[in-house]
Amino acid sequence: MDAGRLPDRARRAALVAVDVVLSTSAVYELFEWAIAMTLAPGAAEAYNGPQGDLWDAQKDMTGAVVAVAVAYHGPRFGSRRRPDPAARLDG
Repeated sequence: MDAGRLPDRARRAALVAVDVVLSTSAVYELFEWAIAMTLAPGAAEAYNGPQGDLWDAQKDMTGAVVAVAVAYHGPRFGSRRRPDPAARLDG
């Protein structure tokens, strides 16, 4: 196994995490769209808020993927081994 490469189990876990987050985000965006299409315009606007952004669903899903990537890779960056200061002492 390479030093910089994740084991197969960790890679599969990352793939499942991204898959779950993306599918959940997509289902929510479809739910939000269905609400906007079935409710009266005033009620739909009150539910969704004044978004008015054509790319809102894509931005929301991109934010979800970025959050998963940070949550998955974040602990790896904080747990790098630091040299032991006692090992550098000439004794």
